[in-house]
Amino acid sequence: LCRSIPVQPVLTRDSLRQYLQVRPDQTVLILHAKVAQKSYGSEKRFFCPPPCVYLSGPGWKLKQEELKGSKVSLFNRLRSQTVSTRYLSVEGEAFVASARQWAAFTMYLVDDQGSARGDYPIRDGYICYGCAVRLVCTSTGVALPTMVSTGVSYF
Repeated sequence: LCRSIPVQPVLTRDSLRQYLQVRPDQTVLILHAKVAQKSYGSEKRFFCPPPCVYLSGPGWKLKQEELKGSKVSLFNRLRSQTVSTRYLSVEGEAFVASARQWAAFTMYLVDDQGSARGDYPIRDGYICYGCAVRLVCTSTGVALPTMVSTGVSYF
């Protein structure tokens, strides 16, 4: 078993100067409250508020500008039942709905006109309502047919 050692970037004067000019720092601050206990007779209940996560620094805005090539995974769930969750996966050359495995896909914005040969050239831009998109499996390269986006959610 051969494992390659990751190459560490070399720190040069130019790279340090560029870092000091741009300062693409990213900070994650996680704050959590203490647990509160409420008792009703012999019954004990605990109130556990969720943590607050704060993202700060200009590096997060730079990351938003690099959305090209983001990976997505797709799932379907019936009536909010977690046991009915099915993930889109690829087996061989076929797409399957699996309860146990999922696949990562790269979403491409394509020209909706296409050509006579059936290929769809990739174009730059934001994916929005009504855009033609193509999903390509990152591990196998198998692609779904061109689809039209009918909803976009940013998390």
